[in-house]
Amino acid sequence: LGILINEAGNRLNDIEVTLDNDELLIYDTKGDPFAYTIETEKNGRFYIQPWKQDVQKTLFHEKQTIIENCLFGVDINPKSVQICRLRLWIALLTNAYYIIHDGQPQNSGRIGDEL
Repeated sequence: LGILINEAGNRLNDIEVTLDNDELLIYDTKGDPFAYTIETEKNGRFYIQPWKQDVQKTLFHEKQTIIENCLFGVDINPKSVQICRLRLWIALLTNAYYIIHDGQPQNSGRIGDEL
């Protein structure tokens, strides 16, 4: 159909969606490929443009829905099934989105010496 619908049921109008060789291609209004990036303001605070956040969040939840409800398969080896599930969830994480509070992305990773 060439459209994406967010959680609120609204069509995402700031993008163009196409399908090429079973790959979903997303372009912004300028025709540039969609890139989900965290930007920095002059005061050093981080932010994400709201339309980009909406697109990334929508992609994440659509892929999650596909993994949870639309993929079926059978394998005689239970470990193969578990590996396949893990691989799909890891692939989903590549489309994770950030939540920024008080100008800082929230994560638990810290730079330091583990010893």
